[in-house]
Parts: sequence; structure tokens; C-alpha cells
Amino acid sequence: MSIKNELLEKAERGDSAAALDLGVMLYQESDLNGAVRWWEVAANGGEINAARNLMTIYISAEKNCEKFLKWLRKMAELGDIKGKAVLSALLCHSHAYWNIGGFGESALEQIRDRKEGFQLIDEIGKEKIIACADSGELDYQDIHALGNAYFVRSLDHSKESFIEDKMTALEYQELALECAEKDSAPQIYIDTLQRLIHENKEEIKAREKM
Repeated sequence: MSIKNELLEKAERGDSAAALDLGVMLYQESDLNGAVRWWEVAANGGEINAARNLMTIYISAEKNCEKFLKWLRKMAELGDIKGKAVLSALLCHSHAYWNIGGFGESALEQIRDRKEGFQLIDEIGKEKIIACADSGELDYQDIHALGNAYFVRSLDHSKESFIEDKMTALEYQELALECAEKDSAPQIYIDTLQRLIHENKEEIKAREKM
């Protein structure tokens, strides 16, 4: 029996790992429909990599905002840190991800829910975010997006949490800058982070003097 047929037999019996591997094999054979079919089975069976593959398909090869968000949520539900970070930033209306996948801001409005987004960020926890930045599980864009979520919330100057939000945004921006420099990010990105950090520091100083 060929490896492909063996994987198919296992996948049809409900083996999620086999369904994931079968999807990879079909994708390598340029059978996108077959890959998607078995990755859906695998993802619904708890395979994070299958959900990640589907999310990637719908943000690149087969652009579909609704399906992209569906599998991004699945990644987050299955405990994927990258999935949680990107989803929480989108929920929080983070400017950094407004044009993710080229979908445009209006297409992503369907999931704006700042309360849920910050609950998700709290669920990840600052220590985990820092650790994942160090390990490379989260890149400088992810960290920047999380910081930007706090920056967006701080724009409501009536909130008592203004300074706290600004400080958290600053902390994540500085971490994003550290990661960007380590990863040799484009200079324009590094310059933007440096400018945002400077502006945030100045605004915090001004507010503390009030």
C-alpha cells in the first residue's frame, strides 16, 4: 500500500494527524481542493498546523476574509500563540493589521470587539508575550500590533487607564523595536517604531505633569 493510500485510510477513520499529512501531500501535488478538505478535517480534530495552513491559504493563495478569520479563530481556540496575538490585535482595532492580507479595513470590521480582544491579550499574558518574542514565535510586527492595540485604546483620553495604556503600548513598542533590529527589519519600519516610542514618551511626560 502506498503512503498516500495509507494516510487516506487513517484519515477516513478519523486520524487527525494523518489528515494533516495527507493534506500536505496533496498540496505538494498541487491539489489545493484536496489539501483544504483534509486540513479542515485535521483542524476540526485539533491539529493547530492544519488550522494555520488554512489561515495561510485564505490570506494568500485563495483570498477570502471570512474563511481567513474562521481559521485564525480556530488557531486561537487551539492555543496557538501567533493566532491569539493576531486575532486579539484585529479585535482591538490595531492599526498595524488594518490591511492584513490586503482585505482592507472595511472587510475586517465584522470582528471589531475591543473587549474580547483585550480579554485575549490578558489570557496570553505579558510574560508569555515577552517569552514568545524572545523565542521567535511572535515577530516584531505581532508585538507592534499588540502595542498598537493599547495605543488605540489610549486615544480615549477620558479613560482613567490612559497612562497605563500608554505605558503598556510603549513597553510593547520597545520590545518590537528590539525584535525588529535583531531581525534586520526594513529601516523604515525601525524608524517608525523609534518615532512612535519618542512620541509616546513625550505624551506620557506631558500627561504626568497635568
